[in-house]
Amino acid sequence: TLSWQDRIDDEMVFPDSQIATNVIKQLSELGSDKFFIAMGLHKPHLPFVMPRTFLELYPVDVPLANYTEPTIGLPDVAWSSYGELKNYGDIAALGLPDSIGNWMPTSKAKELRRAYWASVSFIDLQIGRVLYELERLGLAETTAVALISDHGFHLGDLGEWAKLTDFEAANRVAMLLRDPTRPQSHGARVATNVELLDLYPTLLEVTGHSTPP
Repeated sequence: TLSWQDRIDDEMVFPDSQIATNVIKQLSELGSDKFFIAMGLHKPHLPFVMPRTFLELYPVDVPLANYTEPTIGLPDVAWSSYGELKNYGDIAALGLPDSIGNWMPTSKAKELRRAYWASVSFIDLQIGRVLYELERLGLAETTAVALISDHGFHLGDLGEWAKLTDFEAANRVAMLLRDPTRPQSHGARVATNVELLDLYPTLLEVTGHSTPP
């Protein structure tokens, strides 16, 4: 198995396309009922597999991370040798050491970064399909929408790859919320620290439910 692959298959053979299609079907069958739908998408989880058209959105010569060398004086315990990525055949064949260092060849680093971004763009389309359906059905102005991720991902920054570090890139996640009852908040950014544990009580407040003790 390779760490990434672009395919010429029809987009609907990809699991994430099918998940979005299923959610769109559920929305069309709601009628006037109140609803809660949780849509979980797989990508951009490894391996980075996406339709070729999305890879072609990005040039072959994508930029590397701004800082590719490990932190000076980094203790061994703080280093992740990105074993998950090394389980894929193309990465295993490189024979990269587990010790601290920027070992990924530049050409492979650019491949991975391009494929990751292409996977994100593919997922962006699936999210957009569902949001469009909310608009089409006239539900957008009465539906709260939250978008989160479970973890971040290193793409060669500080010499690291994947998710198993204590650095910000692995632990900071996307967390967006649209509250249709507060249009003045649309597009606003929150300067205070938030965490994924805040999502549940926030959704309860937005939808007019009391927060359990």
